[in-house]
Amino acid sequence: MEIYSNETLTAINLQLIGVIEFLPDATFVIGVDGKVMAWNRAIEEMTGVSKEDMIGKGDYAYAVPFYGDRRPHPADLLDKSDGDREGEFRHVKRKGNVLFAETYAPCLYGGKGGYIFAAAGPLFDAQGRRTGAVESIRDVTERKEAEEALRRSEGKYRELVENANSIILRRDSTGKVTFFNEFAQRFFGYSEEEILGKNVVGTIVPLVESTTGRDLKRMIEDIGRDPGRYAANVNENMRRNGERVWIAWTNKPVRGENGRIVEVLCVGNDITELKRARDELFNSRQMLQSVLDNIPQRVFWKDRDS
Repeated sequence: MEIYSNETLTAINLQLIGVIEFLPDATFVIGVDGKVMAWNRAIEEMTGVSKEDMIGKGDYAYAVPFYGDRRPHPADLLDKSDGDREGEFRHVKRKGNVLFAETYAPCLYGGKGGYIFAAAGPLFDAQGRRTGAVESIRDVTERKEAEEALRRSEGKYRELVENANSIILRRDSTGKVTFFNEFAQRFFGYSEEEILGKNVVGTIVPLVESTTGRDLKRMIEDIGRDPGRYAANVNENMRRNGERVWIAWTNKPVRGENGRIVEVLCVGNDITELKRARDELFNSRQMLQSVLDNIPQRVFWKDRDS
């Protein structure tokens, strides 16, 4: 093992501190005695505490700018699995010698507070002896707020979808159901557990349309490839009890990050009674026309004004 002189070790430590000083992430170093050895520019900006006021301080003094009190930080938990202390942090993970954690720091930015992500790891000398720990901290407030806003948005969207008086489902490009709202469950007679992962063909879509002979299996495959061709579409469907119904669908592609279609969002409304009434009206007109075409005497219509 290579042995370094005290002068060399001092130079290495100075270089290390110089590197830490200009790291973009807020970073501090503590010795084995828990006293602060380095406090870089980024952490000065984050906490409002200068290195002159922090270096040499111990007894968890580095936690005060974050929480308003003295408490262990991830750098203090490297050698121990303290469930109670780790419980103060979120998403605690260990990877080798490095500990990762998230938490909320209420005293940051003059009391505005912020969410932080910390990564802490041990420091060793040339002989492999533990000399302290380094911890880098990143402000993840914007990310956490975006995640929270997304959760709220998704919650409102789900509530809207679940309470809608329309069939709302999502299916993948092959036709397998990935979402089935409560109205769809009541209408078709399938619970979410029964329908998710099943293909729409054979469950809510028959193989062939009864009145036209149209190949609905092929239609479902076509929709998966090009939903735009079927943006507004009417086709025969079927309930769990075998009853045939007619649904007016709107189909919209859901694309992944690469732009490829990963799912199709389908919103449907039952038009069975409307179609039946239209068919009856059409049949009545056809019958009347047939009668008129086959009577031996000429018949013409006259309104009151003619």
